[in-house]
Amino acid sequence: MNFKSIILVCLVVVSAAANAQTLVVKINTIQVADNGGGNLSPDLSYRDYATKIFAQANIILEYSPTVFVNNTTLNNWNINNSGLFNQAGNGRSTDPLVVNAWFVDNVTGSSVYGFAAALNSPLMVMDTTNISGFSALGRVDTFSHELGHVLGLEHTNVANHLMASGGVRDIPQSLSDVAPDGANLDLLTTSQINTIRNSQFAQPVPEPATMLVLGAGVAALARRRRKVA
Repeated sequence: MNFKSIILVCLVVVSAAANAQTLVVKINTIQVADNGGGNLSPDLSYRDYATKIFAQANIILEYSPTVFVNNTTLNNWNINNSGLFNQAGNGRSTDPLVVNAWFVDNVTGSSVYGFAAALNSPLMVMDTTNISGFSALGRVDTFSHELGHVLGLEHTNVANHLMASGGVRDIPQSLSDVAPDGANLDLLTTSQINTIRNSQFAQPVPEPATMLVLGAGVAALARRRRKVA
């Protein structure tokens, strides 16, 4: 194989990988406690469930080191107090492309399990009392549901869809029932997958396979040059 052929093979593989590119969404998890550090709210992102749910879209979730905030008012966050939620600080990342997920003791002013500030906004809050009280395991897909809103998805009314509203959605209590397995719960439709993959928060990451192929191509070129020299 000559130099041009090796380069062509590398470029073809890179192009193919780009067509099915893995994307990453970066998450800043913020656990909130009372002013004195007591009543720390747990991280109820149920990461194994979230990983499988967003794998349907070839999206991986990357979590930064947990931030801890002592703020009694935030730990009992009133859904109408958007200023406390939206303003800088309280553990919020300075990177506009990082999703901020606060875990608080409870959200008052509304009966919710979780809350996203708006579609395509990197701000969400989890009511850990409600989530953990749902069942022995907990409401395992609330975090993923709210992340869906962050990535641009609206509610549906189909029970096995991730974005079905809270009163409609069937909540998995086993990882084996998350789509595409078992009961096919927390399903993302083709249209939803296209939407979240086009979100500003879904960023490209290098494909390991591509890097290996490029490395092999470079090595082959180096060997060829040594032979010719």
